[in-house]
Amino acid sequence: MNILEIRNLSVKARTILGTASLLSIQVLDLGAGEILGIVGESGSGKSILALTIMGLLPTNVRATSGSVTYRGQDLLRSSARGLSARIRGKEITMIFQDPMAALNPVFTVRQLLEEVIKEHHPDYDSKRVRGAALEMLQLVKLGDPEVTLQKYPHELSGGMRQRVLIAMALSSGAKLLVSDEATRALDVTIQAGILKLLEDLRNKLDLSTVFISSNIALAATVCERIGVLYAGELIESGPAREVIADSRHPYTRSFLASLPVPERKGQPLPIIAGRSPDPLNRPRGCSFAGRCPIVEDRCRAEKPPMLQVSDGHDVLCHKGGTHQ
Repeated sequence: MNILEIRNLSVKARTILGTASLLSIQVLDLGAGEILGIVGESGSGKSILALTIMGLLPTNVRATSGSVTYRGQDLLRSSARGLSARIRGKEITMIFQDPMAALNPVFTVRQLLEEVIKEHHPDYDSKRVRGAALEMLQLVKLGDPEVTLQKYPHELSGGMRQRVLIAMALSSGAKLLVSDEATRALDVTIQAGILKLLEDLRNKLDLSTVFISSNIALAATVCERIGVLYAGELIESGPAREVIADSRHPYTRSFLASLPVPERKGQPLPIIAGRSPDPLNRPRGCSFAGRCPIVEDRCRAEKPPMLQVSDGHDVLCHKGGTHQ
């Protein structure tokens, strides 16, 4: 059963130079209790997707068509007030890359966390609010929660601050978490701890997570499925291990080839020649045609179809059904 379904979504921005196409996704599903990875390079549309789901797009950016359905309710058709009160921040919540920018430095962890709990549970008295705050810190595995409550954000490590953000995000009883590059600024060992926490929360709370990252290898360690974004389009999606081991889109293969591996230590990393298409002037055919090593005439002339490679593995490519 899917908790989130995206269909024929188009997101555009009004600029002084014209209308820019930022996102164009045909189909994307998130199952209940699933961790779904959304990966791609900078500018691929990952954060725009997160903000679309959350209803937090800038005023000059809007979804022009399609649907984003959460438990049967199209979030794009909900009023901003109704969405905020019933769903956004309550059932669907989000954590960001930089916890220091998200946590007010003049308040203690107790003040920050208790304020969120009071907002979502106005019937709680002060004792119950305090108990809930301690419970949330225990849930995200922060040691000595009594001491942590008294600390200010600058007194915590990056990993601890990210765990506080997760505690605040889940204090509403949310069932869907959008994680936008939440581990990017952390070192490898701290990243591993946050990923383990997300898995534990999924198992304990049946929490669904959209895990957004520019690191496809990192996403594959925690996500059952992965969707690869390029120039605002979902160009490949499927089981994480299959996408890694048997990727079919030329961009996915190039993306994976650019990752540092021990076997190529000391050697220059491969790069993808060229640049992403201008969102103000989208190409007529495939968005990757200008950089693709196996491009054909039809790739430049026609939009590629979404082809099914195997059960649950799809690729947006004219030649995607076979290895090239």
